[in-house]
Amino acid sequence: MNLEMYRNSWQRFLASIIDGILLYLPILIVWMNVQDETFKLYFFNLYNLVPITYFVFCNYYCGQTLGKSVMNIKVVNYSTEENISFKQSVFRESPWVILSVLSTTCYLLQYFLGYDSITGFNGLLLAFASTFGTYWWFLEMITMFTNSKRRAIHDFLGGTVVVRSNS
Repeated sequence: MNLEMYRNSWQRFLASIIDGILLYLPILIVWMNVQDETFKLYFFNLYNLVPITYFVFCNYYCGQTLGKSVMNIKVVNYSTEENISFKQSVFRESPWVILSVLSTTCYLLQYFLGYDSITGFNGLLLAFASTFGTYWWFLEMITMFTNSKRRAIHDFLGGTVVVRSNS
């Protein structure tokens, strides 16, 4: 079996940096330049949907995000190495969808219930969300570097694999 097409860990890492800059630069600009806290809250929570939508639809329709395209890699079905289905794309991003919904709910609860600080159950949920995100990333990296096809956990969830593309 030729495993060369799966040796793309650095390309995946660089693609995630490119996608991160594209997705999170706008929120950083707004956060630094807008003073209205209510606007920031709504913008942040609505913007939470952008990365999820971006990854799900780009991977489904094109097999790759802009970052993956620049790095010449794409997401394919693990069994057939053909384009992935919408369901696979959603399952692949499901941990981030859950995390995003959880953090958005926490911020909205904090705002509407008038918390000045993050306390109680809401604080516990926010702490879990941020801690989970960090641990999840490390587990993804460990998983990706410890199997021959460089599949991360989200690839196993979605039945996908990332390969070098010919385009």
